[in-house]
Amino acid sequence: MISEFITPQTREDDWLRLMRITAGSGSLALVKANFWGVLDLYTTQKEMEQSVSQYKVLVQDVKRTRSDEKFFCNNNIRRVMKNALLCFCAYYRLEYMQVS
Repeated sequence: MISEFITPQTREDDWLRLMRITAGSGSLALVKANFWGVLDLYTTQKEMEQSVSQYKVLVQDVKRTRSDEKFFCNNNIRRVMKNALLCFCAYYRLEYMQVS
């Protein structure tokens, strides 16, 4: 199973690479990830939501993500997480899947 090869350090490196965050002079510099450009391709949020298969599952997964931690229960954080997943799937034309 692939999760056997994922350590906290490799997970962090993968996310930094995916989100195009680079370490520089002791701090992190954020560069806009390519997938946020998908926002320019759709005229409405609804149109983008319809382009992603399993959108309802995506929304439910965001609600369940670390739901016992105050930070992840914040509506603004949930909105950013949902939009990041939605944009990522729409940009790369991926079907959202729940993996256990």
